[in-house]
Amino acid sequence: MNPEEASDVEYVFTGHGFDAQLSYLFLNNYEIIGRFSHQNPHSDIELLAPKTNQYTLGITKYIWEHALKLQAEVTNTHFQYFDHSKINDWYIRFQV
Repeated sequence: MNPEEASDVEYVFTGHGFDAQLSYLFLNNYEIIGRFSHQNPHSDIELLAPKTNQYTLGITKYIWEHALKLQAEVTNTHFQYFDHSKINDWYIRFQV
């Protein structure tokens, strides 16, 4: 904590988590993906960082081998805080 500014807090994320991903590449160079991520912060920082589960579905079109592709994903993130309050967040990402 910064003694001059109480809202200025820095910490190192500790805890555990994992990622799992499945994908399938069709012969026409389209790929579908599904991904799940989980983060569980250590009890020392649970007041600062929520438990997180993230679910992603996406599609990729490979244009030139694996060097150029178009990718679109939609992700839903569930945050659960130490007081058991929850927030759901959505985002869509496009990449070239």
